[in-house]
Amino acid sequence: MRHSSSLALPRGSLVRIAEGIYVLSPEALYAEATRGLGWATCARLANRLASAYAIEPDSKALLECTPHTSVAAIESYLHRLARGERNPALRALAWAVDGCASPMESHVELLACLPQRFGGWGLPIPQMNYPVALSAQSRVTLGCATCRIDLAWPNAQVGLEYNSRSFHDEQRAWEHDAHRQNVLEAQGFRIVPLTWPQLAGPLEFEAVVRHLARLIGHRVQVRNDSARRAAECALRDELFGERGEGIRGDGTTGLAYDSALKTPG
Repeated sequence: MRHSSSLALPRGSLVRIAEGIYVLSPEALYAEATRGLGWATCARLANRLASAYAIEPDSKALLECTPHTSVAAIESYLHRLARGERNPALRALAWAVDGCASPMESHVELLACLPQRFGGWGLPIPQMNYPVALSAQSRVTLGCATCRIDLAWPNAQVGLEYNSRSFHDEQRAWEHDAHRQNVLEAQGFRIVPLTWPQLAGPLEFEAVVRHLARLIGHRVQVRNDSARRAAECALRDELFGERGEGIRGDGTTGLAYDSALKTPG
């Protein structure tokens, strides 16, 4: 099968995967797949393309991988494509992040940081999976030289750790997480834990966000609560509903692929 185009594609639009076979680059895929989509959906797709995980099709297990692209590379491509500055796909990159290690980390970032008119809480953009160098003693007890914080605001030395484990998980795993949190706090970080029930419940999530905001030094001011809650409901439907990646009751991934990666048609 052959496809032809009369358009002058920017450099970096195609990736050669075999002799005579080319596919769209991640940056070009973003530009094509986001036509006509809203800001939140665009930011979600950018997070996925710049993520550091893959999902094994059979077991649905999360696998660590090298990111296919970065938010900066996508932005650079869109500028070369001469898309207008008011293009939602370009402007949405202001709330996209590099290096999410799971779908849920992306969902947490979007719910916490998108503007309120799009269903978020407008927190400052965090660094994802931020590395913290450990002291010699902590290296021995944890068996590693660094710990990564799911969402971190390094300037405020505040981090958020998402724990998807269900109530019936092993006590040993829970104790390891608690010890890890103590180590990070000994390194100067204040860690806010987030569980699946807290993420799934809008009021519970609001309490966590407001606590985070106080620690970061960010003021959360809601001007139109009914409009914000309606936007949050729509965002949650997209992230956790039929259009989003399948999420089991304990907050773990249940489907292999994100429907936002499919070109809408």
